[in-house]
Amino acid sequence: MVAPTATLSARRLRKILSPMIEEAVENSEADRYRKSFSASSHVWMLLLHTMSANDSLRQSHAQQASDAPLRRRLRMEESFVSFSQLARSSSSRDPECFERLFASLVKKAKSRRATRGGSLAALLAKTAALDSTFFSLSEKLSPWSRHKSHDPRVGLQTELDLSRMVPAKLRLTTVETNDRRAMGEWPLEDLRGWTVVFDLGYYAHKHFERLQNNGVSFLTRLQSQAHYEIVSERPSSVGEKTPEGDLVLSEESITLGSPNNRSGAVLQNIRLVVSQTPKGKVHRLITNRHDLRAWEVVALYRKRWQIELFFRWMKRQLRTLNAFGRSREAMWRTMLVGAIVAVVAMLSEESRPEGTTRVSWLRALCASFTLLRLSG
Repeated sequence: MVAPTATLSARRLRKILSPMIEEAVENSEADRYRKSFSASSHVWMLLLHTMSANDSLRQSHAQQASDAPLRRRLRMEESFVSFSQLARSSSSRDPECFERLFASLVKKAKSRRATRGGSLAALLAKTAALDSTFFSLSEKLSPWSRHKSHDPRVGLQTELDLSRMVPAKLRLTTVETNDRRAMGEWPLEDLRGWTVVFDLGYYAHKHFERLQNNGVSFLTRLQSQAHYEIVSERPSSVGEKTPEGDLVLSEESITLGSPNNRSGAVLQNIRLVVSQTPKGKVHRLITNRHDLRAWEVVALYRKRWQIELFFRWMKRQLRTLNAFGRSREAMWRTMLVGAIVAVVAMLSEESRPEGTTRVSWLRALCASFTLLRLSG
């Protein structure tokens, strides 16, 4: 049964979340000048709202205000925060406490042994996908998000740990920051020894050089106009197949980049693996990893699609399209809370009953949380 299982899982999560929330609030001084509405209560209200997958923050506020036991647990039994104050705080409160909570949860999630990937679990270890998704905004309500002739919107750059399905890093960018520029600014300290998989939006030989110099491997598609020279061929790889049925057509060692391109870089000893999907689509993949077989390179790139599924789940199921406000701070806080809930879902994944969707499971956890003492 979902209810008893959810209650037990909620108790375990409460023991993890409560001290993390209190520590994040204390270290960020989030309660300064806001004694009437504590940051810890604010965090819990937004977490419960996102886990409930309600259509709007107003709807969640009304439900929480009418729940007497929850009001006691939020320490607002006598005077519950008004919706206008909740909305105002969600737009203006310093997001540092949410950032600290997210970082603590990611660290906790990464300390756990990865259980995803099936037969490819070992291949996915220390592998991350990097991609972005966009959120359209109103020019009238969010004029800060418009740049020149571009439509008003913001982008969420995300690094997803593919073995745990955890969003390890997030960065909110405005429309003038494209993927290529974001890649050049992406922090690499925690990625040494990892492999980063990304699509053509991040393609730049200078970025590949930067990744290699920082001990990071890369895997992406070859740009159709990229200059390269074949050094040697590896015919022994031809005919290998992935579990999904992708066929390896050829494998070559190449020198990538033109010495005449001053803004680029020349990379030696890069692998070029050409494959064909069961539907006949041809992919030309490049990587600096030489410890993998050709079919493993193809299978690893196919896993990049998991970040697209993550974006769809986060936007459509967790309703992060319905932001807490229209300011940049409100958008960033919405993304942070959505990512926090995604990590919470991962931490409770082993307890999710078979046949129960992740959204239904989160709603059951939300209902169980309201029955628990949320701190202490």
